[in-house]
Amino acid sequence: MIKRKLRLITLSALLLGNAATTQADNLYVVNDRTYGAYGNTITKLATNGTATLFASGFYAGGLAFDQSGNLYVGTTVGNVPSGGTIIKFAPDGTRTVFASGLNYPVGLAFDRSGNLWVGDQYDRTLTKIAPDGTPTLFPTGLVLPYGLAIDPSGNLYLSDLAGGTITKFAPDGTPTVFASGLYIPTGLAFDRSGNLYAGSWDRGTITKFTPDGTPTLFASGVSGNHAGLAFDRNGILYLAQQGNNTIKTFDAAGNDLGVFVSTDVPGWLAFDYFLPGETGMSITSQPKRQVRYWGQDVSFSVAVTNATPPVAYRWRKDSAPLLDATNATLLLTNLQLANAGSYDVVVTDAMTTLTSLPATLTVNPAGVAIALYAGVTIDGVPNRTYGIQSTTDLNNTNSWVAVANVTLSGPKQIWYDSQPATLPQRFYRVVPGPISIP
Repeated sequence: MIKRKLRLITLSALLLGNAATTQADNLYVVNDRTYGAYGNTITKLATNGTATLFASGFYAGGLAFDQSGNLYVGTTVGNVPSGGTIIKFAPDGTRTVFASGLNYPVGLAFDRSGNLWVGDQYDRTLTKIAPDGTPTLFPTGLVLPYGLAIDPSGNLYLSDLAGGTITKFAPDGTPTVFASGLYIPTGLAFDRSGNLYAGSWDRGTITKFTPDGTPTLFASGVSGNHAGLAFDRNGILYLAQQGNNTIKTFDAAGNDLGVFVSTDVPGWLAFDYFLPGETGMSITSQPKRQVRYWGQDVSFSVAVTNATPPVAYRWRKDSAPLLDATNATLLLTNLQLANAGSYDVVVTDAMTTLTSLPATLTVNPAGVAIALYAGVTIDGVPNRTYGIQSTTDLNNTNSWVAVANVTLSGPKQIWYDSQPATLPQRFYRVVPGPISIP
């Protein structure tokens, strides 16, 4: 290892933009508007995807939060040698230059001892900056360093775009090849079980590596030139897709949860609370979307791991707390149409508060099927009474007329219209009953 000459200085108000922030589960993204190695804005994304400009006026590389909530940003000045800096944003928005004399600081990560590790793409080096600012240089031997992540034991992993490898560095800087033969590995991220995830630039795959290096295909068919990766508190993986101008999400099983937000050429990602190697509580099973009939029962459940007692649950409907809904499982009986909505649960242990993903409940009056007869087949709850309405004009919402009440003797029953076939064509619908028959 080599002691590196870096300039550690304090200089405020270097960047444009009002960048005050607090730790509130926000996702920060570098927007690479020049579509080169570095972006020129940083956007803050709230949990609902609302975007605000965090800072601009520079070329930004990697992002990392320390344990005190300060954001560190790697910046560069084109191809100017030693023009790279590390900018520090305090939680109150104060901006200072933390380190200078770098070149292309593309990868940033903190270990649990408070050391900032910096992957320099131009120098092909790895630099450890101690909390007191003392830098130590580790030559990497890599061709084009890019993604950087730290495991719970303090080992550092650095991807090589051109070399197709991921190198593991022990806390003392000793390197070993962790994976090889990869196709342009980009961003790296660890889940709370110590598995490493790696994107690929234009292969459309995300690879999962167990702690012993065993690879499995986590997701495929994911187009869009992968860049940064980051996990949220709930174990959801976020992927920046530069070619598609989107950030996609995946659950722990690799299922595509869809686009979290569209944003200009997203690059590096960082959440404002996640600590390297954090092994605290996480949600391992999310509530699932449900469709039920009027009068049926339904349950939602959540599962967590690594919780520190006591653990408390608070279920919500449409963001409003539900009374007496304080268990891992929420049971709703005798559903009414008003029960339809979005359900989630807030889980709190001695250290952390997590909110599950929302699960939608759809409540239909009944299941309805038609065939080549004048009537309907009703799927519903036995002994429940349903109303049958008819109309001859679907374009007139006020033309529905009550025809009959049907009490189901079983979960499925056919109702026939006894009116003469010579009457005009009629359409039917089923509503909660009983209804008034004229």
